[in-house]
Amino acid sequence: MKGVDLLTICMKYREDLGWTNTVLGELYAFIGFAQAYPESFSSLVDSYSTLESGVKNYLIVALALKDLGFEAKGIRLDSGDLAKLSIECKKLMKETGEKYNHDFSKMQIVASNDINENTLTQLKKDGHQIDVFGIGTNLVTCQA
Repeated sequence: MKGVDLLTICMKYREDLGWTNTVLGELYAFIGFAQAYPESFSSLVDSYSTLESGVKNYLIVALALKDLGFEAKGIRLDSGDLAKLSIECKKLMKETGEKYNHDFSKMQIVASNDINENTLTQLKKDGHQIDVFGIGTNLVTCQA
């Protein structure tokens, strides 16, 4: 895969989707990572604005990878209202996939950010759409 090809395809999708207000530096970083790891591309999408930039930039790259025969794996959320963001991200994944006749339903959402049993209980109540939880600090330290 040639980097310039991936960049060109991504810029075409960015324009076609009307997502020209996403953070370009973030998009370029995602493209670089996708070029290095096209078979396992995933992204942390909450560095700037999760819904207005991160997930959109991820989907731009996912569409370009799909054109090149690869499947993007998913995103990671590490801040904010994880339940709400997971629901909105899944919705955007589905809408974008359908627009281009792609099945993006297998894309996963990984959530981290000091997750503990109280957080998990609340996320369940909130109807989250998170597929995988990254539990670190609260797994190896006693919170009591």
